Amino acid sequence: ILVTPSGITETPALSLPPFDADQVVDPRHLLFFGVIRPTKGLHVLLQAMHELRDCRLTIAGDFKEASYKKKILECIAQLPKDRVRLIDRFVDDTEIPGLFAQSGLVILPYTFFYGQSGVLHLAMKYGVPVVATEVGGSGESVRAWRVGESVPPCDPEALARAIRRVAEPQRYRAAKAAVERVR
Repeated sequence: ILVTPSGITETPALSLPPFDADQVVDPRHLLFFGVIRPTKGLHVLLQAMHELRDCRLTIAGDFKEASYKKKILECIAQLPKDRVRLIDRFVDDTEIPGLFAQSGLVILPYTFFYGQSGVLHLAMKYGVPVVATEVGGSGESVRAWRVGESVPPCDPEALARAIRRVAEPQRYRAAKAAVERVR
């Protein structure tokens, strides 16, 4: 039997101190994390960034398709340089806590997916609320756990509205408290 921990875990080596729902984190610092494929919807998030002028986005992951990477780089070039940081490579396990610690929201803008995102569980592990699309199990989990917002896929306007809603102070504190309950 091989046990592979994914995100939320009770193993002592990976346990974290209780999360303070009132801790000051900028909810306008967004994180898109993981292997980058078209079905993960990064292009939709970059379209939403045109409406989210006060948000910054960190994209951390390895591209699997050269044509999609070209499309994403073109989308990034249309935004002000200081609003998007691209870490275009495999992210080592030692770097993951820092990425999540500096992020206020994790964004899962999948366009198509049948499963559950491991990134959702990492967000819960590190105490970060989530905005996810209603594909696979992520949107359902976000909605049921009340750890953020879920939106229809492929809708940049709905994604931008959801990010703004979760970033509102009262809603953000509630989502952070819900993340702690899930943890």
